[in-house]
Amino acid sequence: NECILDEIISKVISLTDLQFKINNIKIEVSIPKSISIICLENQLQQALINILSNSREAILNKNIEKGIILIYAEKNTSFVNLIIQDNGGGIENKEILSSIFEPYFTTKANSHGTGIGLYMTKIIIEQNMKGKTEVKNINNGFEFTIILPL
Repeated sequence: NECILDEIISKVISLTDLQFKINNIKIEVSIPKSISIICLENQLQQALINILSNSREAILNKNIEKGIILIYAEKNTSFVNLIIQDNGGGIENKEILSSIFEPYFTTKANSHGTGIGLYMTKIIIEQNMKGKTEVKNINNGFEFTIILPL
């Protein structure tokens, strides 16, 4: 199934926009309209919602006044990198960083999280869509990259 990446991102943002506005978090998107990928639209939307809600929680947990999430894409001949960056402070603990994709892993106090959000995200991207996921800390936050074949 072919999907226009920009349209999927727009749908995700319209579904989640209110939660971000309430928390004064800006989402900036820069995706060329021309990028289309082979995808499972509903699953990709769910994966993106999971990533964005993790970013939102990181920003809120660190009491960052001007939360910002950037979503952009880079395309080459065989794949697209969809990059999501936030200014939520990143994950300092290396053990936590290496565990975030494990099922039932959660950092949420009193277990408000199920711990399956990023695990499901990884399954969707890597098994169902034959892509890759990469995570890393950036200067004041976190970067989540989804690499999808064209």
